Amino acid sequence: MTRGGGKAFVYTGPFVTGSGGPPRTLIDLSSWGTFTRSTEGSYLTGAATTGAAAFMAWATANTRRLEDRGDGNGAMLLLEGSSTNYLQYSSDFVSPWVTVGGLTADYANAPDGTLVADRLLRGSASYCTYQNYATATSTVTHSSYIRATAGTSFMRRAVVGGGLALISGGFVEATASTTWQRVAFSYSELVTDTRYAICCDTRDYSGIGGSTATASDGIWTLQQAERLAFATSPIRTTGATASRGADVLSAAMSQVSASMTNGGMQFDVAPIWSSSEGIAHATDKTLFSYAEDDSERIFFVVSGGSIYIRVTSGGATKVTSNALTFSPHQRLTVTVNGSAGSITVAGATTGNGTVAGTSWTRTTGPTMYVGSRQSGSQPLFARLGPLQTSPSTAKIVLFQMGQSNMNRNGIRTSILREVQKYYPNAKSVEYAVDGTTLYADWNKSGGAVYAAAVAAWNAAYTSDPNLAGYTPIIVWGQGESDASDATWTAAYSANLSAFFTNLESDIPFLAGCKKIIHRLLPTNAIDTSPGQTRNATIRTAQSDYYAAHPTLVGLTETSDLTTTDGIHFDAASSNTIAVRDAALIHGWIG
Repeated sequence: MTRGGGKAFVYTGPFVTGSGGPPRTLIDLSSWGTFTRSTEGSYLTGAATTGAAAFMAWATANTRRLEDRGDGNGAMLLLEGSSTNYLQYSSDFVSPWVTVGGLTADYANAPDGTLVADRLLRGSASYCTYQNYATATSTVTHSSYIRATAGTSFMRRAVVGGGLALISGGFVEATASTTWQRVAFSYSELVTDTRYAICCDTRDYSGIGGSTATASDGIWTLQQAERLAFATSPIRTTGATASRGADVLSAAMSQVSASMTNGGMQFDVAPIWSSSEGIAHATDKTLFSYAEDDSERIFFVVSGGSIYIRVTSGGATKVTSNALTFSPHQRLTVTVNGSAGSITVAGATTGNGTVAGTSWTRTTGPTMYVGSRQSGSQPLFARLGPLQTSPSTAKIVLFQMGQSNMNRNGIRTSILREVQKYYPNAKSVEYAVDGTTLYADWNKSGGAVYAAAVAAWNAAYTSDPNLAGYTPIIVWGQGESDASDATWTAAYSANLSAFFTNLESDIPFLAGCKKIIHRLLPTNAIDTSPGQTRNATIRTAQSDYYAAHPTLVGLTETSDLTTTDGIHFDAASSNTIAVRDAALIHGWIG
């Protein structure tokens, strides 16, 4: 590790701004908060394709689904409640499917790129394949992915009862092309009974508003029957029914700014259901829940045969949007403002505009939930896009110091950028030098790097007198070089404590300030001791310093991160550190 690369200046960085307005705080829903889902879940990765290329993927349990439907809206976080697919073998037409004829198994790639989609060919006024399944008194939605084998083809999905009598509203037909599409229909099940799901039904339905008997030649996969008024993301089955767990996103209130509760907040939401399906579902769908008793919420509400977005506080309605109409996956932009007591909706088919109500000040619980009530009920079944809040007025200046891992892959810029998502006015003073030790270089007793860092801060403070009104936070990333020598390692604990004490003495502005320490990697190429014991000693010293100052110090863990060369963090890890640092700061500042 060579020396050099010292750098000191005040960096304000680019502000994140809203369109035509003041800077806004962006909440990154891909990483913000805590997320759980007990099962895998499917999601789209792009527009539907015509051939073998995949446009669907499967997220493992407890992994967020950032769905891009190829509709120009980009990737948005998909949040669904639980659901069960009551059809066995969603993609293979084997028992309990009964095939009448015209089946070619594993004929083509399914939307996820796996060779499981089957071809069904039927030329007579009959049906190709069917499966019985148990129903309950509820609304049931059937869905399938379909495409024509070549050119175009008539395709029909249906559900029948005993004697193959069609259930009222129980079919959907489409003229399919070679591009994948998903078809779905819903019907009201009035009794608990056994029904039959039919794929490739070619009987004469002209007397009930459908088509005459028509030949069919198409590819089918991901068959689904669920007890909801709309189709949710595909749930694959392989011989038994299967369920998808609910997506649960929450955050401690320490991660939630006042703007997200009482101030201005804007978000994009694209329900997977239409307004008419939401009305048929007849259940509220929660966007944000702020209190354990669910008295503090923003949610879709069905009332009087229409659907609205409503804000409640203290259990009382504060404002309700106009009645809304929209199609499945239609993107709505919603702005709520507690101080103004208003809600604005844009992007709907009808109902756009601003409605004024009563201002609110929330009584929050310890946790905020996104996409469900705190009980887990009334899930959203929608995609959420950029979440923006009015900017915090807090002024923060970071003093970012250390050795090469504070000098590589733009880590200092990344840290500032992440902090500015919460605090647009944040600034940074930076001084990092490769290959430097706390034992010598950063030691006040003769350490040239220490002296240069103090001088760099004083120069920055002189050049920008506005820093006097800022809250300072030290960000320290160092320790690799000290692990190269046993004597330096043994002295690290005492030197770390002395370093911060001296720094606050020589730069009075920093006295009593918060500090973030990037923990040394458990192993690196610098530590040649048996078992990497010197790294462990330095990590312990950093933890001990935190334990001695728990209200003033935060530790950023690095043990799960990756490097380029066994020493230096790669770009992805640098970004992860930045996110973790910003979360620590937000927990302190609020």
